[in-house]
Amino acid sequence: MRLSFGRQARGAGIGALACLAASLLVAGTVLASTTTAAGSGAPTVSGPLSAAAGGGCQPSSGCAFDYALAPSATSDPSVSWHAFWITTAATSVQSGWCELDAITNLTWGISGPSGIVPTRTYPGAGTMMVGGATTASFLVDAGGAATTPGRLQAPGMPAGLITTWVHRGFMTSLWQGRASVDPSLVMAAELANPTVSGNSPPGRAADYNIGLPCDDFAPPGQTFLARWARSTIRLGQTGYLELRIPKTGLRTIITPKINEQTSIDGKATVQMIGSLGGGLTTRGKPQVQRFADRWTFEITPGFGAWSAIVTLQGPTGIRHYRLPLTVRA
Repeated sequence: MRLSFGRQARGAGIGALACLAASLLVAGTVLASTTTAAGSGAPTVSGPLSAAAGGGCQPSSGCAFDYALAPSATSDPSVSWHAFWITTAATSVQSGWCELDAITNLTWGISGPSGIVPTRTYPGAGTMMVGGATTASFLVDAGGAATTPGRLQAPGMPAGLITTWVHRGFMTSLWQGRASVDPSLVMAAELANPTVSGNSPPGRAADYNIGLPCDDFAPPGQTFLARWARSTIRLGQTGYLELRIPKTGLRTIITPKINEQTSIDGKATVQMIGSLGGGLTTRGKPQVQRFADRWTFEITPGFGAWSAIVTLQGPTGIRHYRLPLTVRA
């Protein structure tokens, strides 16, 4: 098994559980004017919205746009209402690898107590499951006070679990799924009197991927999960034990002095016990793995009846499992 966190390789041998503890310093999404012309990645605009302060798309950097709501469409023309919109660049993952997590930020000036709170965001704060072929639809209505609202629409994020945190001065979205490409993440925020003008393309989302096919991983979810991909295999085949610990995965820390990508990890303990015939029982040494979101334990056992004794521990609690595996001749 091969693992990459933010495109920096970590060791993880096949059939072995290794410790993952990673922290990456990454560039934030700084909002600044850009002269790039708007390209095909721009959202569809309806209502009294107009492009402001440049904006556009770059193949390697994604897209960023700033839209202003016409003052005549609001009850208070003295307030300048803007919608910042970004999409991250999508690129192919290394052949044979699966993308599990991707995270990015949309920022609009100063973070912390003096930062601006958006009136609306896309995605909204919290966690939601999205299916395929979704549409990102963002209403711009001056916090509900517009006489005539505007709307931005574009293709949404790929199927997966989306978790969004909204703060003063920035928001963060984490996608968790299974994909053979770095997914393009879509984010938007409605702001009153933003302290910056325009926004710059966010680049590629920070990511977490592992060198196994996506079919060998558990799907994303908000619950604990431990299961064999196949509970019966033939001698010489590899068994894939799919593990998932909720409320773990990539995270962002942004303060006036820090802009850091890190992870919240869970802990899995796995012990293999086998009945090899004639009453002979073998017990493997318990192996411990700390990982963010999901992991797949690989083993090629001998002939017989086996059980994986699994303990999963994460921010929301502890779960215990005994999972049978049959190896046929």
